[in-house]
Amino acid sequence: MKKVNYIFRSERLTKNLVDLIGILLAMILAGLLGRYAAEVATRPISNELTKLVVGIIIGMLIGLGTGFVVQRAWGRFMEIVS
Repeated sequence: MKKVNYIFRSERLTKNLVDLIGILLAMILAGLLGRYAAEVATRPISNELTKLVVGIIIGMLIGLGTGFVVQRAWGRFMEIVS
């Protein structure tokens, strides 16, 4: 029981929860930005197969870019908080 109380009261759990929240926010942001960017980019395309492929590629690129930016910003935030 003492070990469980130590784990819950330690800073490590708090840091892990903050990291988890940051990951979830980054995923939501990347998904939303990728979805809207893909929708805007594929609007003028009439061929459905081309629209699907271009939408997937653009969504992935926007998602990766957002992930890199959030990772760097979150790393700086965690340095400040620590």
